[in-house]
This record gives sequence, structure tokens and C-alpha cells, in this order.
Amino acid sequence: MTANVSLILYDAERALTVPVPALMDGGTQVRIRKPDGTIEIRPIETGRIGPDRAEVLSGLKAGETVVWSPSA
Repeated sequence: MTANVSLILYDAERALTVPVPALMDGGTQVRIRKPDGTIEIRPIETGRIGPDRAEVLSGLKAGETVVWSPSA
């Protein structure tokens, strides 16, 4: 006999997330593009970090633009 099992370990439908490569300084900062086009380095607090996305608990608002250079 065989069985397929699916486990949901964490579910936060309204979580704000950023791509892991956007994290700087050990996951404590991100670069934000401000409305005037300048770049600001912003401290953040991260929650759970998965293989490709990191949950942001504070320091970032929905709609702000995070900028980073993807790895080659």
C-alpha cells in the first residue's frame, strides 16, 4: 500500500514577503526604491524564511518597491 501525505507547516495568507536574495546584512535590511527614485536601505524584521521567500514582520509596507540584483 502507498499513501500521499501533504503537511501544511505554516500558513499566513496575509503575510508580506520578499525574495530571499533581496535580504541584506543577514536578513536585517532591504533596499527600497522611494517615490522620488532614490534608494533607501531599510532595517526590517523577518519572520519565517523559506527557500525563495522571506516573511517581513516589520519595517516594510505593502506597495513599497524592494530592489535587488538577482544572482547570476
